Amino acid sequence: MFTDEEAKVYDRQIRLGIRATDVFLVCLDGLATEVVKNLVLAGINSITILDDQPVTQFDMLSNIFSRNQIGMNRAEACQKAVNQLNPMVKVNIKNGSLSTLLSDEMDAKSFLKSFNVVILVNNGLDMAIKLNRFCHELCIPFFFACSWGYLSMVFLDLAKQHNGIDFIPIKQAFERKTITLKNSGKNNISKREMIKIEKLKTIFLPILTLFRYHDKKGKFPILCAESDQNMMEEKLKTIEKEILNELNTAGSGDSQQQGWISTTTTLNCDWPRKIYGQFTFISSIVGGFLAQDVIRTVTDDDSIDYNTFLFYEINGHNINIGL
Repeated sequence: MFTDEEAKVYDRQIRLGIRATDVFLVCLDGLATEVVKNLVLAGINSITILDDQPVTQFDMLSNIFSRNQIGMNRAEACQKAVNQLNPMVKVNIKNGSLSTLLSDEMDAKSFLKSFNVVILVNNGLDMAIKLNRFCHELCIPFFFACSWGYLSMVFLDLAKQHNGIDFIPIKQAFERKTITLKNSGKNNISKREMIKIEKLKTIFLPILTLFRYHDKKGKFPILCAESDQNMMEEKLKTIEKEILNELNTAGSGDSQQQGWISTTTTLNCDWPRKIYGQFTFISSIVGGFLAQDVIRTVTDDDSIDYNTFLFYEINGHNINIGL
């Protein structure tokens, strides 16, 4: 237990760490607005937002900062409302697109190095890999979050060894695809732990499928009409089987990967019907988790011992991927 005097000292140190934090965030959709809300209310120094998309009718349902500003740039439309949450926090807008920013590595790194934390929301894996690489080389903590209906993911790369974990970029983690539970060794995994890992693979596999779809189509799945649902489900299931075959082939000589084979019998067949739109209650949970881990990172909290948070329907899981 802390004495009152110790509590005051540590509380002051934590607040100083938060107050000195400059955040760069890309994409201000419904999930991101929850992250921004929590960080701004926590009292960070500044947040710089890059979003080249306009406000749409969809934002009226999921974006807590946008008003009736359809057609206006999303970051600019939300700037005033974000600033009103906490006038002591500087809210800046970065013009342009992420692809343009990352097109010149030297210029991109020159821009990024002024931030303590970089957050990317609901983008393709290609952009995440490139931005994460720049951040990792600059030793800047990188957070990547995506939300598809009832399914969500947050990936963390703290760009250093922290709490006994050598954090790695998302490219390496997703290439390895191994899943381990936090506080669990790679060897001597109990039967109970193995059962849980098998269950987690049925959540991670749809995420890999959605990123593969994005690689092929340049966007995540959307439904223009209810009649398109069966066709979209078939496309996603085809990609899912394609990935499973790759995983089983790659893991045929690796005992850590062989669990993917049995995954074919335990998949949740309904997941392709549960990945559309953004739900406010899920954005609130996942956005709150991400913001909490940003605060933990900038205050040197030792409680982060995972690099991925998976959320499906009503359950969340802290795990390690590729470590």
